[in-house]
Amino acid sequence: RGLVLPFTVLFSWFLLKTHSSPATLAAVGIVCLGFFLGISAENMTASSLGIVLGVASSVTTAVHAIVVKRSLPIVNGQTLDLVYYSNLLSAGVIVPFILVSGELGVVTEMAMGGSDNPHALKTFLTGAAITVSLSHQ
Repeated sequence: RGLVLPFTVLFSWFLLKTHSSPATLAAVGIVCLGFFLGISAENMTASSLGIVLGVASSVTTAVHAIVVKRSLPIVNGQTLDLVYYSNLLSAGVIVPFILVSGELGVVTEMAMGGSDNPHALKTFLTGAAITVSLSHQ
């Protein structure tokens, strides 16, 4: 995830049409240099898959930052409203993944209190209630 800064600057330029200062571009150069020195070090062994997944993580984190920046005006700059809508959409999006991955039985078992941790559902619901109560003040 060391490439979040370079990707954020790149996507900000491409998607938001913002221009970065010379100091920011210098920082991006230093980060990129450090990344390439890190993965090419002779004593370090890194798998290609690990590098690809790390770069993909940086890309998605950078894109998420851009989406948040573009979305704030839609909710009148209310960050907590954006968090609420983001969580609501995430909850809806995860359902197909639960079905496709075959985890429906595990989720159902947890909901019925039959998992290894009998308090798992109570803990989850308590956390959800706290999150909702704090996000609507």
